[in-house]
Amino acid sequence: MLALSALAYGHVVTGDFFLDDYSLIVKNESVHSFKNIHAWFSEHRLYGTAQESNLYRPIPTLINGLLYFFFGASPVYFHIFNILLHALNAFLAFTLLKRLSFSHIFSFIVAVFFVIHPVQTESVSYIAGMTDLLAACFVLLTLTVFAKKELTRKDLLLCTLLTMLALLSKESNVMLAALMLTVWYAGLTKVVTSKRMHFLAIATALLFSILLLIARFTILDFNSTGIGLATEANEYTTNLIVRLITFVSTIPTYLGLIFFPLNLYFFKPYVYATTLLTPLGITGLILIGGSIAGVIFNHFNSKSRSVGTENRQTSFAVLWFFILLIPVSGIIPANAIYTEHWLYLPLLGILIIVGVGVTKLFEIFHWEGKSEGKPLVSLAVLAVLAVLAVLLFARTFERNTEWRDEFKFYENELKYNPDAPRILNEVGVQYFKKKEYSQAIGYYIRAIAIKPDFG
Repeated sequence: MLALSALAYGHVVTGDFFLDDYSLIVKNESVHSFKNIHAWFSEHRLYGTAQESNLYRPIPTLINGLLYFFFGASPVYFHIFNILLHALNAFLAFTLLKRLSFSHIFSFIVAVFFVIHPVQTESVSYIAGMTDLLAACFVLLTLTVFAKKELTRKDLLLCTLLTMLALLSKESNVMLAALMLTVWYAGLTKVVTSKRMHFLAIATALLFSILLLIARFTILDFNSTGIGLATEANEYTTNLIVRLITFVSTIPTYLGLIFFPLNLYFFKPYVYATTLLTPLGITGLILIGGSIAGVIFNHFNSKSRSVGTENRQTSFAVLWFFILLIPVSGIIPANAIYTEHWLYLPLLGILIIVGVGVTKLFEIFHWEGKSEGKPLVSLAVLAVLAVLAVLLFARTFERNTEWRDEFKFYENELKYNPDAPRILNEVGVQYFKKKEYSQAIGYYIRAIAIKPDFG
């Protein structure tokens, strides 16, 4: 996994800081000294700048402080840390699936696609994406310990510690208790003799999640606008129904990013939906309704041990995907409608679903076909997987050339946001750095023409 991550992401290490990296690290005086460690755990993430924020993520801030202490403002080491963490997460995903009775080869293939999928680039190649990587790491560590058939008191203590680290990495990890329940359902229901320690672990995760939510809405609420993690009040941030309708309508978009990761860009349009009577809304409803029906059907259709295990594994994957998207469903207003990095860990669920489906088709053709044709079926499946892996790897590598180069990055953004003042201004800045002043002025003028008060 480490070698694969290095091949796919190694050329990113030459990339510089940009976007939120400056406010989180370079210009954030709070992370420049360990004298401010108390603020890392008691203030918002941008405490060391003049900016306001309602993000409380002390563990990523701590890691930024440690990396800055040892290496200073050198982006190389921050990039290397992200790549190593991504490789570790893939290994942890492999280990977790193995403990949930998935085969060794199945778990390995899923982990490989987890590493090379292009939608992961926003979390891995972007230094600020470290938050997603750390949050995923502690979730996977917690669940890997939890998935043991027998939990000791030491295991329970370790689960508790990892749960706390997960919650302090990112607020969305309040769904950890729900993930524990899905892990229990998928792999532990039939094999655990004593349930007490596992249920204690779930109860502890639920308790800490509730305590964190209470704290975030009281003593750790840094938002003067009172609209969750969002930075401004509008119809989307102030209306729960609009936010939920928008979430349902984005489900097809999320799946599009996973199955056809061609149009990848950072600044997603802030466009919300007010009705479900649209193609995206209706498709989203069908997908959610079908998923719920499938989980229920699988539960009541799990008679034999073999079919029961397979059904529980599929339901686990479906639940994994949707549970991890609940925190960004609009229940609490966020600062975006949807993003690629919100798919970092949910992607694992889709990969499992596809893997189970491919395995089922393979079994049908393998066992029902003529004996002399079975090797050909195996080779065909491996060939298709290899081609897909190469295509995804190539797209990831290509996308990382944009993450490495600010000019290419903003040129790509301009294709999707041709009239966005911020993008036009940033492209102008890139031309200014290249001393192509007439080009730079042209983009500045376009930005000001669209938004006269821009600046």
